[in-house]
Amino acid sequence: MPGLLFGLGLLLWPVMTFYTNSTIHMIAHGSWAQVLMVTGAAELGVAHGKLHSQYWRLCAAVAMPVSGAALLLHEQQAWLFSRAAFLHHTLGWTMVIGSVFPLVQAFRPRSVTAATGFAAVFVVTAVMLFCDRDVAAVFGHLSQFAGAPHR
Repeated sequence: MPGLLFGLGLLLWPVMTFYTNSTIHMIAHGSWAQVLMVTGAAELGVAHGKLHSQYWRLCAAVAMPVSGAALLLHEQQAWLFSRAAFLHHTLGWTMVIGSVFPLVQAFRPRSVTAATGFAAVFVVTAVMLFCDRDVAAVFGHLSQFAGAPHR
């Protein structure tokens, strides 16, 4: 997981540079890339025994609300405007609210509730991403104005 976080942070730099169409997108992707790389590096250091303080876990507690804010800020449409807007809002708020769990873990590292909640945030995120497939049944019948379905 730490290597994945660091790798995702690295991959967000080209997205920020080449695939953004506004300043808000550039700032959102840039800040998201930075916190993912710092969090991945801190978690790698803790996992390899190079960093010994439990407070390095606070990096995840900072990365989650920054990631959530990046998702919320760079989606400028209302919740129900489109599927993409709905997904950005639900993912963003899930990350912002779920940041409580790594915060608790930093101060109570043996808390089973905090560890379970932290893992549940990622399970819920995966379910949201899975349900947002092109013609996911959770969204019901697609409007005739949505265009041809892509399969």
